[in-house]
Amino acid sequence: MIRLAETPQQYQGLSLASCGLLFLSTPHSGTDEGTWNDFLVELAKLSGAHHGRDFTKLLSAFNRESTDAKGRFGLLRPVPPFICVYETQRTLVKGLERVIVTPDSAGLNGQRAQPMSYADHRTICRFPHQNDSRFLQVLGWLDQIRRDLVEMRTAPRQQVLESEVDHVEVSVARAKGGDAQGGDSVSSDPGGSAQGGRAVGGKATALHGGRAVGGSAVGGDAMA
Repeated sequence: MIRLAETPQQYQGLSLASCGLLFLSTPHSGTDEGTWNDFLVELAKLSGAHHGRDFTKLLSAFNRESTDAKGRFGLLRPVPPFICVYETQRTLVKGLERVIVTPDSAGLNGQRAQPMSYADHRTICRFPHQNDSRFLQVLGWLDQIRRDLVEMRTAPRQQVLESEVDHVEVSVARAKGGDAQGGDSVSSDPGGSAQGGRAVGGKATALHGGRAVGGSAVGGDAMA
């Protein structure tokens, strides 16, 4: 993911915004050199590797690179949705049983790891058939990551659409002043004068470019 963000031209057709990650018993915290050495030594035992000068150099390089990668991953924009998973069973190594990656070590950048039931460090990524309970857990996590990706990609678009709708509604809104009619006046006294009442049309004000139409006004009738 870091390389994709830094050199996207090398990964044509792939973008950071379309990627998610599922970490299966991947150690992220406790990345001091001693902890990493212990962990990688256990992995070497699992794979049957021997301890030599080349392996020692590999340990040193991996320590520095992994510690740096953890910080750089947190600076990605956007940070890909990810789920961390840890093993719940001990793994037999050279006659001893131990947990290779603990829950605390599996978590990344404040996100807690989730357990995979009935899995040790060997079987956490091995599934005998598609109905295996561990495989079904993986499918559920992958679906969650997919839904997170869809939400991340549609949320900005939805915000733009809502903003455009609000603008249209304000633009076409009309304000109309109330109508007013002057009062009628009738004089019953012979020779007296009568004056119709004064009328002023209602005032209308439109906001944000809306259309304003003043109310109509009709003077009152006067009969002497």
